[in-house]
Amino acid sequence: MIETRVQLLSSAVVRRIFIVIAAGLAASGCGGSNDARSVAETKAAIAAGRYDQALPLLRAEVNKTPDDADLVQWLGLAYARLNQPDKAAECFRKAHQLLPMDPRPVEYLAYMEVKMERWPQAHAALATVLKNSGKNYRAHTAIAVVKIKTNNLDAAEAHLKYAL
Repeated sequence: MIETRVQLLSSAVVRRIFIVIAAGLAASGCGGSNDARSVAETKAAIAAGRYDQALPLLRAEVNKTPDDADLVQWLGLAYARLNQPDKAAECFRKAHQLLPMDPRPVEYLAYMEVKMERWPQAHAALATVLKNSGKNYRAHTAIAVVKIKTNNLDAAEAHLKYAL
């Protein structure tokens, strides 16, 4: 479920990562050839699925602009793709703090909590998603998984019925 969600987002994410990075570099006056080469290398690495090579530039950009919620969120997605759910969750938590009404960061956070089998934290994050966007069928399905894992089958069934 998590991998599918991340895969669906990867092409849109790649485009937005580079828009944000390019804007950040332009705004900081770092448009030199080394930075342009780094951005090109990062774009190529992400396109090839080599997130480990893209991660240093993403981290550097987040360090420069720690209040850029979108960039923090994409760093989280890169960590998620590298199977580092704890670091991804940290990024999504921060992005959620920066954009409390945007359901995406907290939804990604919930998926990382599910992946780490931290059921109370996953439930809390999914409850926030549902509070902010009640018709989120993915969140209803994910909360059903949490309910199954915590042996609350009636509630799981209700969420799955709603999702259907």
